[in-house]
Amino acid sequence: MSTSVSPPDLMDLAPFEDGTDEELFAHLRDHDPLHWNAEPDGPGFWSVTRHADVKTVAGDAASFTVTEGTQIVSRRAEGEGARSIHHVDPPEHGPLRRIAASQMRMTQVKKLEADILAVIDELLDEHLGAGEFDLVAKISSQLPLVMIGRLLGAPLEDCPHLLRWTNQMASEDPDYSEGPETAVRARDEVFAYFRELEQQRRACPADDLVSVLTAAEIEGQPLSRGYLDAYYLILMVAGNETTRNLLSRSEEHTSELQSPMYLVCRLLLEK
Repeated sequence: MSTSVSPPDLMDLAPFEDGTDEELFAHLRDHDPLHWNAEPDGPGFWSVTRHADVKTVAGDAASFTVTEGTQIVSRRAEGEGARSIHHVDPPEHGPLRRIAASQMRMTQVKKLEADILAVIDELLDEHLGAGEFDLVAKISSQLPLVMIGRLLGAPLEDCPHLLRWTNQMASEDPDYSEGPETAVRARDEVFAYFRELEQQRRACPADDLVSVLTAAEIEGQPLSRGYLDAYYLILMVAGNETTRNLLSRSEEHTSELQSPMYLVCRLLLEK
């Protein structure tokens, strides 16, 4: 007598919440490396989990376009505005990417080292005597947005607003969101904030990403309003999520070696 096993559903957050997601993806790599996942409120999506297959797909834009989206529709933080840089294929992708690439180099990050280390010290000093505390909420979620905000050109005192907006756009957690209208409101506040910052940088350019983006041209034309807005959102949301997870998981693994948390935080300066 044979029994059928339901295929993995990547829309189910349970494996990610209970820490079994590594086993889930190992199963997909071994048994279903090109996995089709249905999506209740969207068209569905393919999950490609083997390294060689990922390289093939990522390197063949003619066969595997990203212009139809790379995110779960119901969880797309950018809303329905212009496509972000990771939603455009070559040759459009290259010029868009090169605009910001110079500001992402280590030489630029090093200029912000004093700010970043001051924030690390402040965060750790606040919690070192507290015994146990939530690393993600108290440190991992806050530090990346400080770095991203400073790269963009936001003053240090404004970075908590960037964190709040990012959480409201990217999370369905009731601690941050009261529903889809919360994300819409947060996006509108982000756009208003950066449009004001753009005006300041057009009048007085600085050594930051907002100055670079507002002055940038592609084929002799300045970036459209849609591209500027999409750039801010992708840097805030995608940059924050990936670095937040890196920092949290790094501490999980290095804690076995009893490495100081300070060294984990310094990963952000060494990447």
